[in-house]
Amino acid sequence: MLRRRFLFNLALVLTLGPLPANASPIQVLTDQNYESTILTPKPAAVIVIDSSEMNTDSLFLSNSDKLAYNYRQIVQAYKHAGIFFGEYDLATETDVKEQLGIRDIGVIFYKPGITTSLEDKELARVMGFNPISRGPRENLELLQHYSKLLL
Repeated sequence: MLRRRFLFNLALVLTLGPLPANASPIQVLTDQNYESTILTPKPAAVIVIDSSEMNTDSLFLSNSDKLAYNYRQIVQAYKHAGIFFGEYDLATETDVKEQLGIRDIGVIFYKPGITTSLEDKELARVMGFNPISRGPRENLELLQHYSKLLL
């Protein structure tokens, strides 16, 4: 069992390298541009990560690393579907985190249409990436389910 887990983590480490800047459709969101970017007619999926716990030097991945891997798979599958993909970092930003009550890493999905508040536009949250309660396949299926609802 330990050997299989080690090989799985090794495979994720080898494939988690940074995407080239020109190939990544993921836009970094800050406290200053979060609301204005999300409150557009386009549907959106925003990954909430904690860069302070991400560790690319270790063979064992953090939960943020595993979630980012699943999110990149969703981005690659739906990048031509007109969905906005963003990334918000809990370690460096605080205002939106407090406004929306974000306490853990995850993905927030926003439905299409024009609204005046983030709460009205929000479709669903998949928060808390815990591989013990949900494995990588279950997390990926959950993210795919909500991504299809945005279309």
